[in-house]
Amino acid sequence: MLRLALKSLLAHKIRFALTAGTIVLGVTFVVAAFVTADSLRSTFDEIGVDINTGKDFTVRGELGFGEIANAPPVPDSLIDGIRAVEGVEAAEGRFFVDGVIPVDGTGEAVSTLGGPIAGVNWTEDESLSQYFLISGRWPQGSSEFAIGAGTFADYDFELGRDYQVVTPTGPRTFTLTGTMQFGFPEDAGAGVVFTVFDPATAQEVLGYEGLFNEIDLRAVPGADLDEVRNRIEASLPAGT
Repeated sequence: MLRLALKSLLAHKIRFALTAGTIVLGVTFVVAAFVTADSLRSTFDEIGVDINTGKDFTVRGELGFGEIANAPPVPDSLIDGIRAVEGVEAAEGRFFVDGVIPVDGTGEAVSTLGGPIAGVNWTEDESLSQYFLISGRWPQGSSEFAIGAGTFADYDFELGRDYQVVTPTGPRTFTLTGTMQFGFPEDAGAGVVFTVFDPATAQEVLGYEGLFNEIDLRAVPGADLDEVRNRIEASLPAGT
């Protein structure tokens, strides 16, 4: 059987080479897929850790079941009341809306290997949002935006120039004012593309007038978190 098999292989060298090559290539693709999947899984794990750093509570719309990302938005009018709760040190409204795509100076739309391409708003309290300014300044007003420092380096972007950004409410032109990074400043931003607006502009262009995806809070250092949570819950209307 062994001799017969060897003769068959020698008689069909080309077919054997092609078959072997196909198998190797197939294994390579499978390995690459596993590596990519593991890399993405690691990236999203990092996002989960970083996005919860610096905050003690999050107020979201009530969700009976399903993904947290599908929770209904909350009114921005809640923020002042939450800030007034005893034991609350800081409260900021936040957005994270996927599908906000900046287009660089050559007309190339920014893309990722499966990571989110998100529209967000910057906050006064950087430690609460984990958005850190790297260069330039935060956008102010309806005609300005910032992007992640990694995206800025990888594509044809320059501070002070106008660029098109595709948003849920349609494409618009904004002036690029700064670059930022998500997570700790020494990190690489976890492989996510961020397009950043000021809070009011984010509400407008993302289609959430008077709303936020969530409100993030930090308690006063040393406060009893259970007591603070109970006070916050007592201050909220039904449905949050």
